[in-house]
Order: sequence, then structure tokens, then C-alpha cells
Amino acid sequence: MGQDPMASSEVVIPVKSANCVKFSEIQSCLVGTVLPKLQKLLVSDLAKVNVNISLDRLKVLKILSSDTTESQLPSIIHRILNFLKNHLDSIRDESRSALAACLKVLGFEYLPSIVGALKATLKRGFEVHALGYTLHFILSKGLLDSEGGKVDCCFNELLCVIDNDIFGEVAEQKDVQKIASKMKETKKQRCFDTLKLIAQNVTFRTHGLKLLSPVTGRLQKHLTPKVKLKLETILNYIAEGTEKNPSVDQTDLFVFIYGLIDDWNRKTEISLDGVSAKVKLIETSSEMVEKSSLGMNHCVRI
Repeated sequence: MGQDPMASSEVVIPVKSANCVKFSEIQSCLVGTVLPKLQKLLVSDLAKVNVNISLDRLKVLKILSSDTTESQLPSIIHRILNFLKNHLDSIRDESRSALAACLKVLGFEYLPSIVGALKATLKRGFEVHALGYTLHFILSKGLLDSEGGKVDCCFNELLCVIDNDIFGEVAEQKDVQKIASKMKETKKQRCFDTLKLIAQNVTFRTHGLKLLSPVTGRLQKHLTPKVKLKLETILNYIAEGTEKNPSVDQTDLFVFIYGLIDDWNRKTEISLDGVSAKVKLIETSSEMVEKSSLGMNHCVRI
């Protein structure tokens, strides 16, 4: 005798309903009991970063609704970021480690939120040096394997920080001996390494030419020997990063080279100071073409 299908469905519904009720109870317990206790542990010692407790809070939030995560995540991130303002190297190092661990738990889709929070928090004095240094740290920890497109989501924001580190107020302060010797973030310049990481992990087809904007945007201006050296260094690091970018293929490379040369052909007024940098770009393009014709799929070093 065949089984009544309605009888089977009557068995499934209560079980499914019971599971939903049980999950709802678990969520209520996490929100009403676990998260408040973790928060209490954090505020009980405001002088410590408490990496493990912050990570535990994030792991709890990850299994809750997206609304709960979005509402509570900013407070966790901002608490960690505030420790980057501390004058003790050890505290800032612990804060950076916590931030990198948080990004690993959350996933790289949260990178724009973290970058935005960093820029909003670290705005003055030595903090701006901690900004660039910290961005390099979290990217180097999160981008262990090159993956094209992974930093597309906040490409412009990252490039803006790098540009300021190389040419802006941050760079000027690094040149002042008294400031440069104060803290580890001013002693070591990570901006070029950060640029290389971006070149390795951006979608080359859509962002290749944009990578050169720190260079091309300055070739129409008067270039001092110091600035020329920085531009050449930028090109070298971009080439090294692009060579390791898995999103680069031969077609994209030729389109990139064509776009680069065509862009220059459109510019009829080129200052004498910019000529050498232009020649550098054209020579780089020629080398790329030559290597590509030999069957290479990636860019080569300048």
C-alpha cells in the first residue's frame, strides 16, 4: 500500500518549524547574553586591545543576521583603530594584528569599510603615518596569494593614501629628521610595497592604466630630481606587482600598452622636465611588448 504524501509532509513541517524555533532561541541567547558579556569583558579593561575578545565578538556576529552585524561591527572596529593613536609601539602593533585578524574573519568584502574607518580615524600628526603603515600591514597579511580583483572594491581609496605617502604632507614629514626618527611608522616607508601589492591583486584590464595615475598626473609639471626618482620607483614597483598578477593576459597587456602610448600621443604640450619620464614609460612599454612576443603572459620588470 502506497504511503500518503500528505502524511509525509505533515511529519516534515513540525520538524522544520521546531528547527526554526530552536535557531531563533540560539540567536536570542547570543544577542541577549553572549554579546553583552563579551562587551563587558572589553570595557572592564579599556587600556588593552584584547584581540581574542574582539575576534570572539566578530565570530558571534557572523552567525547572526546581517542587520545585527552591520549595527555592531563599527563599534568593534573603531575600538581597535583607536589604539593606533597610542604612542606605544607595542600597543599599535597589537592593534594592527587585531585588525588583520578581524579582516580574515570578516572576509575581504569588508576591506572598504575598514579602509574608510582607518582614514576617518587617523587624520592628524603621527596618525597619518600609522595609516599608510597599517594599510600595508593588513594587506600583506590578507593577500598572501596574488588574486586579481581582490582590491578593486577600494582601489581609489588605497591609491589616494599611497599618493599622499609618496608626494603629500606625509612624505614631507618623513623628510624631516626629527619626525622621521620618532616612531617606526616614520622610519620605514611602506607605500611602494603597498603599491606593489595592489598591482598584484587588482583587475588589470580595468585598473591597469589607473595604476599609473600617480605618475601620469605629474608629468605635465616641473619635475625635480627627487620627484623624478620617486616616479621611476613607482613604475618599478608597479611592474613587479603586475608581473605576478594572475588577471593579466597577453591581450590585456597589449591593450594596456596601446592605451599608454595613445594617451601620450594625444598630449601635444609636454614640458621639457616631463620628457625623460615619458621616454621611461615608452621604453617600459617596448620591453613589455618584446617579452610578450616571446610568449610571456605577464609584465616584466622595468
